[in-house]
Amino acid sequence: MTLVMRFMSGATSFYVPRFPPGIAEAGFFPGVMYYLTTWLPDSARRRAGALFLGGSATAYIVTGPISGALLEMRGLGGFAGWRWMFAREGALSIIVVLVAAFFLVSRIQDAR
Repeated sequence: MTLVMRFMSGATSFYVPRFPPGIAEAGFFPGVMYYLTTWLPDSARRRAGALFLGGSATAYIVTGPISGALLEMRGLGGFAGWRWMFAREGALSIIVVLVAAFFLVSRIQDAR
């Protein structure tokens, strides 16, 4: 949906594509915590939770400057900087999903 937001032109075209990811993201954190409880023993769960939360903080540190640089691409290719930001970050998200689909497994028995 982030990639679609590159084409928005007003308030409605902002809210409509943003609503479904907002619903999906609301369950992401509790879903990851549940996933960790089903896969890890109690002794490893704290460390995994800390790594997950630390990864979230690290992502904000890394993506802040990248987003800022993309926003500065005003007029490049005839697009505003915010359109570049949505296009690049959306395309990267799609690539990550495709790669993760091949490596993540759903059951403990399938894990290497």
